[in-house]
Formats: sequence, C-alpha cells, structure tokens
Amino acid sequence: MRRRVVITGMGVETPFCNTIEGFCNLAIENNNAFKKTERFNADNFLSNLSCSFPPASDSKFLSEYFIEQWMDRAAWYTIQAVHSAIKDCDIDLKSYNPERIGIALGTSHSGLSTTEDLCVSFLEGTLEKQEPRKFTAVLASHIGTVISVLLGVSGPIKVVSSACSSSTGAMGCAYDMIKNDECDIVITGGADTVSLAVMAGFNSLQVLSKKACSPFSKDNGITLGEGAGIIVVEGIDGAIKRKAKIRGEILGYGMSGDAHHATSPDKEGEGIKLSIERALINSEVLAKEIDYISAHGTGTEANDVAESNACLSVFGDSVPISSSKSLFGHTLGASGILETILTISLAEKSLLPQTTNFSKKKEECSDLDYIPNHVRSSKCNTFICNNYGFGGNNASIIIRRNVDKNAEIKEVRVAKEKVYITGVGAINALGSNLEEIQGDKARQEELTSTHKRIKKVVLDKSLKRDFGRSPPSVKYALIATREALSTSSLLSVSDNKDTSLIMGSILSIQHSTEKFMESVFVGQSPELASAYHFPKTTINAIGGQLAISYGFKGYSTTFCSACSSVGYGLALIQNKYTKKSVICSSDEISDTLLKFLDLSKVARKNKTRAFDGISGVNLGEGSSTLVLESAQSLKSRKTKPMAEFVNYSESKDPCFSGLDKKGSALSRVINKVLKESELKADDISVVICPGNGVGHYPKTELNILNKIFNTRYSIIASFLQDTGFGISSFYTYSIAVAVQLLQGKRPKITTLNNQNIPDNNNYILVLGTDLTGVSSASIIGKIK
Repeated sequence: MRRRVVITGMGVETPFCNTIEGFCNLAIENNNAFKKTERFNADNFLSNLSCSFPPASDSKFLSEYFIEQWMDRAAWYTIQAVHSAIKDCDIDLKSYNPERIGIALGTSHSGLSTTEDLCVSFLEGTLEKQEPRKFTAVLASHIGTVISVLLGVSGPIKVVSSACSSSTGAMGCAYDMIKNDECDIVITGGADTVSLAVMAGFNSLQVLSKKACSPFSKDNGITLGEGAGIIVVEGIDGAIKRKAKIRGEILGYGMSGDAHHATSPDKEGEGIKLSIERALINSEVLAKEIDYISAHGTGTEANDVAESNACLSVFGDSVPISSSKSLFGHTLGASGILETILTISLAEKSLLPQTTNFSKKKEECSDLDYIPNHVRSSKCNTFICNNYGFGGNNASIIIRRNVDKNAEIKEVRVAKEKVYITGVGAINALGSNLEEIQGDKARQEELTSTHKRIKKVVLDKSLKRDFGRSPPSVKYALIATREALSTSSLLSVSDNKDTSLIMGSILSIQHSTEKFMESVFVGQSPELASAYHFPKTTINAIGGQLAISYGFKGYSTTFCSACSSVGYGLALIQNKYTKKSVICSSDEISDTLLKFLDLSKVARKNKTRAFDGISGVNLGEGSSTLVLESAQSLKSRKTKPMAEFVNYSESKDPCFSGLDKKGSALSRVINKVLKESELKADDISVVICPGNGVGHYPKTELNILNKIFNTRYSIIASFLQDTGFGISSFYTYSIAVAVQLLQGKRPKITTLNNQNIPDNNNYILVLGTDLTGVSSASIIGKIK
C-alpha cells in the first residue's frame, strides 16, 4: 500500500519554553536563548554559552509520575514533548491497535549524560551501588524504549543515530512506516542533551563560538542547545475521518553519505546536494516549487560554505534560507525536528524564521538570501529541511503545508521490488573470513573461552595506510565489508555513489569512547579533552569510516538496533529508493564494557551453552556485512545472487528490556513474516535463533518455537555459543549463516537436541531480539 502522510500534532520541550507559541515568540521577538551553562563549569572552554536546562529544572521533570531518576535526561524531555504533541493533535491512542502505532526517534548523544554518571561512579569505585536499570539508560535507543512503555504501544520502533541528521532521518522512517501501511500512527522526532562530555568534545575541536552563534556570518563557531521535539504523523485518510487539524504533509525525503571526512563535508557540498536532489525526486517536487530552505547552518566554516554551495547549485540564489540554530543552538540529533516544528509554526502565521545574530557573510559562502536578523512576512507552502552530521550522514525532508484534502487519497497497491543477497562477509573469534569460519577450519582454541575476542587483525594493504590505527570495530567492519563486496563482485566498482550504507550499532566505538571519557574526567581538565577520540564517540562513526573507504554515497544512516538496520536496508530496495544496500554491524569488547554488562546482568561469567535456558550471554566481537540488490541491479551487472531476501518483520513489546514474558513481539513477527511471505511453518526447514539471552528470554524463546514449529521436527539452530553474542552484529551474521546453509555449506552451528541440518533447504527463518528489545524475523530463500 502507498498512503499520503500528514502531520497532525506537534510538541516541544526546550529550556526556554514548552509550548509552540513560546517557540514562535523567540523568533518573532528576535531573541536567542543562550545563557551561561549552569549544569557544569564551562568557564575554561572557548565559550560557556548554551541553551540548556539549569539543574534546578530537574525537580519539575521528576515530579511527573512516569519520569524517574534512573532515566537519561533526554528521555525526560522526550516524554514531555510526546505528551504535548498527543494533546495538540487531540488523539486517543487507546482507540487504535497498539501494534499499528510506531515510534521513530533520532538522537546523537542521548544516554551520554547517564554514561557520564556511571563513568564518574566507576572512577570513584562506587559502580556497584548504581541502580541496575540505569545501565539500560546509556543506550541511545533508550528514548524509544521509554516512549513505548509510556504509551503501551507494540508497533515498530526505530531509533536513528546519524549524528546531527538523526531526527530528520527519523521523520523519513516515520514517513515510510505510514506510506507503506505498516502503521496508522507514528510518534516521531528526537532529543539530545548538553553534557560536559559533549561540550568538552566540541571545545576540543575548536568550534565553539565565543558569542552567540551566527550561521553563514563572518563570526565562526557553534553554540550548543538541548531539548526534544515530537510530531504525530498519520495517513491522510485517518486524519480526515477523525476531523484532525492537519499541519502539513510530508511529501518525501532523501539521504546520502559524503564519503569524505569524519567531521567535515567536502567544500562543494556534493553529499549535501545528493541528499537534496533525492528528496526532490522522491517527493515529486521541482526545485522551483520550494518556498524556503531550513538550513543546517551550524556556524562553522566547513558546514556553512559546503551547504551554501550545494543550495546555490540546486535552488539558485533567490530561495530564502536561514538557520534556526541562531535562536536556540545546535541541538545535535534533535536539530531537524525542532527546526521543522518552528518552520511550520511560523508559516502558519505567514512568517519565515530568520538567521539572527547575522553580520557580514562568510567570505567563501555563496550569495544567498539568508533572512538576516528578523522574521520575514512571506507565504511558505512547500519547504525543505536539511541536516548533516559527523560521519558524513546527510538527510533532507520536504513538507507541504496546504494539504489538498480533495486529492486522491485512496490506497494504491504497489508491487514491492524483489531483493537478493549477493554478498556476505564476516570476521569473529572463529576466523577472519567466512572460509576460515567454516566448521573444522574454525579456531578451536576460541571455542572454550567465555567471551569471544579476536586476537589478531590483518588489514588489506589497500586499507592499512589510512586505517591501520583505527579502533578494532572499524577494522572489523572494513574487513567484513571488503569480503562482502568481493563476493558480490562490487569491490572493483569505482563509483559507489548510488550504493546505500546502513549500519546497526547499539553502542559507539567502545575503546574510543572510554579514552575520550578518561580525557574529560581523569585529571579534572575537560578543556583538554581529546579531539582525536571525540568524533569516534558518535554511534555512526563506524559507518563514516566505511563510507570513506569504499566510497558509499547512497542513502546512509545508522540504527541503534541490530535488527532495524537489516529491515531498513531491505526496504530501501523494496521502495525503489536504491538498487544496492550494504548493511553492516560491528562490535568490540573491552574490560570496562564487560564490567558494565556484568553489573546489568547481561554478561555471564561462565560459558554459555546453546538452549541451556540460563539467563546471560557471553559477548563476542567482530563484524558482519550483507550486500542486497534489486533484480534490476543484478540484471545490469550480469551477476548471480546467493539467496533471495524474501521478507522481514519487526516489533517490540512495551517493556524496558527484551521481551515480555509471553514473548508477544517474537510471536507476532514470526506469524506476520510467514503470512506476508505466503508460507507456512512447515515450509521452514531451519530456524536460526539466538538460543541464549537475558532474563526470561531463553525459556520464552523455546516456548514460542515449540508452539509454532513443533521443535521435534523442525531444525532449531544457534551459533552464539561459539562466536559469542555480538551486541550489534549477531543479526547480520545470522543471515550470513542462513545464506551459507542454503548454499550447502556447514558453518559452525549448534542445533537443539543435536538435530542434523538437511543438505537441501528452501527457506530459512532468522530470528533475533536485540538488547534494545526489538524482535525481528527474516525469511531467506534458496535461488531456484
């Protein structure tokens, strides 16, 4: 199904206001919301200015019945913004099927405030005294989990962490979820916080503005902000039926990767231009129809010059453009949603937001209409919001305010593009490629260890010069992706401009994050924080390095889930946004991480056995990469596929971690993926599943498999007791194992009740529930 997608509710929670009217007034009165930072001492930084909540405001949030101290501050702000948005659209969510209500949120550093608390506690030797639930709040996905519990919904949950383009990408995901008839309602937006580590990091890069930031002006630098913004989106048919006030229609979105630099776009803004052009194409909008450009406009030389050049190239010099960051600061992953809400709200008053604090234009910026210093009276019907982030992730979304309710709103059936797997690659404790990992060739000495670490990493000569000093998880991803590209005959392709890269990363690069936090908190000199390690603390940092290495410039983003990245990479091809998707995930282990996961009851000290029914996992490090392609791409390249990716489904139970005790989400995704694939349980020859997990998961998983498949006859298999549980990479590797089995190979794997895996398999079901609680089911089919 293809449905039109409209915005019916908006809510904000910021340090200067929590109403849409107050949000507008900041611009109308030409004020900025910057003050001296109070939560920590920033006097030794280049600037102590930010738009941030003072510590005294915490009591206001904690007085709410649902908000608790152990939650990350970003979750507090998100909860309040969700309440406001739901009230604004006057909707009763209880009247909807909870399985048809989705969540799509974006964040860059959500969870970092909690990480700081735990880091200080670790250094002080008091980590064991922390509230155990607080360990779950360090995950960027935490904001999505909290909202699912708050609302009691069990539809798809996607949390995007592509640095400062996160919430724009999340709005794009929400658009897809409604357009493709996966959901009736989606709560979307984003949140971020100003923390000591974040401000120390930007200070280390020498990009903090000494006074209030003034994008595109001669004065250089950013001013940080925090808060949350939420919009409610739904199908236009449902909105009209319930007589909702429609604030605008999302027409489409685009993404791209720069494949250029870890922190800076290329000067000409090629990646930015690609993102904008893809948004225009997918929205079926001409550049001349755009009335206003909501710019990313950080205030730095690198961003402002590249963005102005890209916008001039696409739109010319007459379309008004401005940056709202001059009003309330750079809110990182929340930038796109807050800037979108402000644009819609002011447009309803026939106003355009200004670039306040504007003085003389930066010398190298293009000559554009930057709307200097005052809101402008002007009609704004169709606008584009652009955002770009570290790692080269770009996202653009196009919204039309005046919605033609008389236009065709009937559901249109569109056949999904068939998707094939053409490449797989992996590295883990058993070997540095799939050939080594096969059965008896696996490194036997690793099989008896508790947590599965990789002892030696050898990069190809072509990668060693540029990435020889990279963190382990980056090296693992480079190796796995090289193998996947090689098996798909794409390694020698010189132009990967249209190849999409989708990452699944639950944690940031572990060793770099630890080193950076040490530079902030050990010695009490945060002004000397490491500029080398800070960019690697963003969750999308691994993807940025992969894009640079292999030149990926297609749709590019990172999901805070081991499962969601697979589903999105598949959907990109099914929706005809791209013809080739590279899906990668990577994990590294550190002693500190093991300590944290031990205290949170995730890691086990003794060796796990598949299907032993005991809570806890042995961690594993490594990476796995899949290459997916459309039939059209295969035909043009004259390449044979390894397997067909038949279908995918995901869901989540409204609980803070894992499954509910009935395993409802896992049951739902199995039944749904079978039904949508027009298959029965008897058609599945092998089920690949974790076989280990946290809490009641192991027993719940087996109960579900017994109920659906009758495990006396179906082959149930797991590889985790040999490879360990890759927090981010286990699901992509599960699919790689399925591909190997379909090709008649024998990867190292354990079966329930010592069953023998047959030589001929037509369909394999791959199951997974990651630490974020997202459950997924994929069906991989043999090429006939």
